[in-house]
Amino acid sequence: GGFRLKREGSKECAINIGLHLAHSPTRYSLKKSPALAKLLKWERGTWSSLLLAFWAYVREQGLQDEANAVMVKLDEPLQKVFEDARIPMTQVGERLLEFVSEVDPVRLDYTLCLSGEAKPAVFEVAVEAEAPIVSSMRAFLDLGQQRGEREECERLDAEMSSLVREIEDRRHRRDFMKSFADQPISFLHDITTAMSLDLSTIRSTAPSQFAALSSEEVLRAQTWQQPWTEEAVLQYLAMHGHAVNLHMEDVLTEEDAILFAQSAIAAAGASQAVHNGEIPAAQEAQYRASLLAQATPPAQPG
Repeated sequence: GGFRLKREGSKECAINIGLHLAHSPTRYSLKKSPALAKLLKWERGTWSSLLLAFWAYVREQGLQDEANAVMVKLDEPLQKVFEDARIPMTQVGERLLEFVSEVDPVRLDYTLCLSGEAKPAVFEVAVEAEAPIVSSMRAFLDLGQQRGEREECERLDAEMSSLVREIEDRRHRRDFMKSFADQPISFLHDITTAMSLDLSTIRSTAPSQFAALSSEEVLRAQTWQQPWTEEAVLQYLAMHGHAVNLHMEDVLTEEDAILFAQSAIAAAGASQAVHNGEIPAAQEAQYRASLLAQATPPAQPG
């Protein structure tokens, strides 16, 4: 973060910037009484730390009145500060308030140049912060009250993680379908090319009739009309996170997956036939439909 300073004119000038830090809890100093700060070995800090420093001094010097336990006998250095010989314990805080003030703001000396390019400056400011162990102790003391809130936060974190995973899955699925809708020919060409590279791995442990295809066989439309192609497409899509998980309720059914695979195979075969000059481009749609009809099994009689 930062801020800008502007001033009309052409002469540079020295300015003093005061930054009042928002301490929580509020911090005080004993700048009004250096003598008291020296006695208590306390210059600035929170109000509670000042009271602790005062009572520590009282205990060390044995200043509590034995005859009247509610009174504090002041030694000579304290008498010079408070101008009194005895102070009731109930008035200690009130008397200390006479000497405390809020800590001074952070002062930054800066020369404001009103000609030429702007000259940014960076200042390092030391800020007092609560010790980590104090925060840990406070958290431990509040553990009972925070247990219910922590459990609720953990539940919400788990719910958010689940939603993030679901969003990611749906994004992959959407990207997959959008790529197919935008450029179906190039998309199917890419997917069939990748399929041919994966087939050797997929079928490495399968029977011999599923051996790796040669580059010439890959280019033949008949190759992709064999019975094993449907399973190969489904396995490929499943490996890449886009396919249809037949065991999940929110994805495609097996029939839908097979139909999609058959459509992909038919489109790839028609595209390859046009590419090889086997059919004119104008007949690609008709040829694709015929391939799909050949790959689709006839309906079983009811």
